[in-house]
Amino acid sequence: MINSWQVGQTLHGYEVIRIASVPDLHGTLIELRHRSGARHIHIERDDPNLTFMVSFKTIPTDDTGVAHILEHLVLGGSEKFPVKDPFFMMMPRSLNTFMNALTGDDVTMYPFSTRNEKDFFNLMSIYLDAVFFPTLDEWKFKREAHRFEFTDPSDPQSPLTVQGIVYNEMKGTRADANSSFNNLLGKALYPDLTYARDSGGDPAAIVNLTYEQLKDFHARYYHPSNAYFFTYGNSDLGGILQLIDAWALGRFEAQPFNFEVGVQPQFEAPVTVRETYPSSDTDHKSIVALAWMTAPATDLYTTLKLSVLSSVLLGNSAAPLQKALIDSGLGQALAPGSGFNNSFAQTRFVAGLRGTNPEDAPAIEALILEVLKGLVEQGIPDELIDSAIHKIELYRKHVSNSGYPYSLKVAFSFLSEWMYGADPVESLNFNHHLEQLEAERKEGRVLENLIRTELLDNPHRALVILEASTTRAQEEAEQEQKFIQEAQSKMNEHDQQKVVHDALKVLSLQDDPGNLDALPNLEISDVNTTIPDVPYETSASEGTSVALVPQPTNGLVYVEALLYTHHLNDDQKDLLNLLSTAITRSGAGERDEVELARHLEAVTGGVSATISVHAKPENSLVSSETFTLSGKALVRNQSALLEVMRDMLFAPRFTPGRLRQLIKQQLVALESGIARAGHSYATRTAASQLSPVVALRERQAGLTQLNVLRKYASASDQELADLLIEFQQIVNDALRGGLWMCITAEQEQLEALKAESLQLFSTPKENLPQTPLQSAELAPVARLTESLVSFNAMSFRGVPYTHPDAAPLFILSQILTDTFLIPEIREKGGAYGAFSSYDTQAGVFSMSTYRDPQLSRSYRVFVEVLDRVRAGELEPRHLKEGILSACSALDPLTSPDTIGSNRVYGDLGGFTRERQEAFRTQILQTTLEDLKRVTDTYLKPELAAYATVTSSNILHAQSDLPVAFKELPI
Repeated sequence: MINSWQVGQTLHGYEVIRIASVPDLHGTLIELRHRSGARHIHIERDDPNLTFMVSFKTIPTDDTGVAHILEHLVLGGSEKFPVKDPFFMMMPRSLNTFMNALTGDDVTMYPFSTRNEKDFFNLMSIYLDAVFFPTLDEWKFKREAHRFEFTDPSDPQSPLTVQGIVYNEMKGTRADANSSFNNLLGKALYPDLTYARDSGGDPAAIVNLTYEQLKDFHARYYHPSNAYFFTYGNSDLGGILQLIDAWALGRFEAQPFNFEVGVQPQFEAPVTVRETYPSSDTDHKSIVALAWMTAPATDLYTTLKLSVLSSVLLGNSAAPLQKALIDSGLGQALAPGSGFNNSFAQTRFVAGLRGTNPEDAPAIEALILEVLKGLVEQGIPDELIDSAIHKIELYRKHVSNSGYPYSLKVAFSFLSEWMYGADPVESLNFNHHLEQLEAERKEGRVLENLIRTELLDNPHRALVILEASTTRAQEEAEQEQKFIQEAQSKMNEHDQQKVVHDALKVLSLQDDPGNLDALPNLEISDVNTTIPDVPYETSASEGTSVALVPQPTNGLVYVEALLYTHHLNDDQKDLLNLLSTAITRSGAGERDEVELARHLEAVTGGVSATISVHAKPENSLVSSETFTLSGKALVRNQSALLEVMRDMLFAPRFTPGRLRQLIKQQLVALESGIARAGHSYATRTAASQLSPVVALRERQAGLTQLNVLRKYASASDQELADLLIEFQQIVNDALRGGLWMCITAEQEQLEALKAESLQLFSTPKENLPQTPLQSAELAPVARLTESLVSFNAMSFRGVPYTHPDAAPLFILSQILTDTFLIPEIREKGGAYGAFSSYDTQAGVFSMSTYRDPQLSRSYRVFVEVLDRVRAGELEPRHLKEGILSACSALDPLTSPDTIGSNRVYGDLGGFTRERQEAFRTQILQTTLEDLKRVTDTYLKPELAAYATVTSSNILHAQSDLPVAFKELPI
């Protein structure tokens, strides 16, 4: 504890610079400086999720991806841990709740978190040694960055290729419109700064990066004087500082580093910037936006006002600029990155449309400027500003580990500004800025003046156009081939043999893991084997049941309302995903969609709808299907939250015009997500052939859902009117199955919430039969798109959750990823990712690859990996690591907003605390023989289902496919 610490105190090479209370976090911030120059912020808070992060300013000057490749390479072996890949080898030896490394536009971050103190220090030793004392092996540089390699690495007569993990990763981003547009924004607004560079790397430039340049980049930037440390939690800070000093910082002296991004000179006049990205279609597939460079990130008051303005203009469907853009019909959804962004030294504001055509760019620009001028002239209603400020207030109180740990959300909320030179305490405690804003509002037109100074009168503006191109993918493939052919034309026999030698040397890196005993470890005894007891009480009225969960919610109320949908017919189930979007973004009760959107902004933290399909624990072929509304609000608005959720369920107001907009937005979102999550779609497609539960998930949220969205995107007004009638019928039919609610709040709020919810949501209940589910056709499927890489999947049918073999299958899935798939598919094959997983609910075992330059080879590896298990290659250490990984996966981070609903709905679905603890017991009792047995029983190649998301060119270039794929365009 730091209660006894004082400013000016020194210990372990550190000096305490400041100690400050952070009321919004219910914690204390301590700022320190090490004699090596390292800066350190610690947040002491009553949270067992101990967190560490070290970050460096990294400012690339080209598109070679040097910062990104270095991030990969430092994790590939270090002075104290000279093993093959400490980062990946530690994953199965850890109980981490987060473990990664991240490259940003001007920063590289190395964060992890864990609830186990021993694990915390294990990982801290790995991370410190990695960043400050990496081996930076040249052969691993060739593996991660780029190298020439023959298709048959030992045969110089086979076709020559370029390989490299980062090289292939970034090839996979070329078809990602979001990524391409973000890069284009940087070029447009900051042509003279690092933001104009592709920090991840452009494949055409990656091949120019040299090993010496990478080492120089590390020597330049990875020094403690350029390091920003963050730690968090309820651990002993003194012990942490002592070990950071002993393990790393004590070996350095301070250096006069002063790396700054620089200042982008102001434009004299607006500019237009245009590029293309690969797409299979050009009609309404482009992105157009207007972007401004705005205030410096260190001007915290102005950036707060810009955040409020962003919420006012674009924060919801009724916000004036968003509504004008969507209603214009010029595009289908907001452009990616729309709104205010303060993660740059000079911030930016973006507004625009995706799903548009480039010839509409002038009209989009004119519309945006017209709306902004109108708001300045007519004024912004006070209620819109009040709602935006309310959103900020609620966000600050919302303590959640959903998505990723809350501790890292805290870190990311101030890290950029801190590195640019702003005061981190002021970033975290900005209530005085809100008070300043309220005082300024009383004196005049604050946001109207801000629109004038930061946007309308600001010449530093760019019209940014990312145009869909059906030829771009082919052009990039031809560019790559030209580069290869030019290089090959200059190779003599000696050069060819060197390519063979280098490739075989890189591939052999995986054969020698190094001294694994050098790595720290955990024991099975370190595992938490108990499921937390989450008390709740249940009340009922007619067919409505309400579970009340007392939790320390920091002044918030969380409400979920669940409907069962297993009795709906197949056509209705196919529409549930679209309904989940429409029901919270249309009108309800007495409010139309505009009034409802503004009401939600004013009194809630948002209401969302989700659909879920799970299997029964005792029978993986029988489903539990639900439709859930979830919302949150400050305690003072709990009645308003309940009333608006009631209106959405019992009195939704759908309109054809609004529905057409939502269909287009959802279609764009699904299409744009394929390049980023192709492995998920491939896995779901393969698994749907074996499991009726996954088949329904795939229909509702997979590539098959595109058919539904495309059908209604081009529907007539009458067809949409009929769809609205069907939506109303679906809601009515779902309500016939009764209603379950889960309400999480402070104990003193629950009684009133119970009475009000039972009154508002009371509904009768019928016992309705389940509509039978069917698996998809068992046939290998290739879903074709414009991509330079593949996403490959292979699935097998397993067993239900309560079956004794479920635990061994789950452990095996944890083992295969790190033991076999990462070395074979990532490190030898060049894919960015490789995974194995076991869906314990649906009972499906899957293996998949991500941004994979291979196709046939990866399927061969899948089969070979299983053969290796059958051959007895797994050792006791693999079993131990698999058990640790399984236990970590079964014990995710929770927080007050989710822990209650997880328990309540887990019990409803049959996944009770007793069954979960029994499953953990089976995990701990699994043997190596069990792993071989389940492999022999369930994971036979002849029982597999196959799917790939790839391009036609890649698929047709394969000469040794394991099966014949049915080709279906996406």
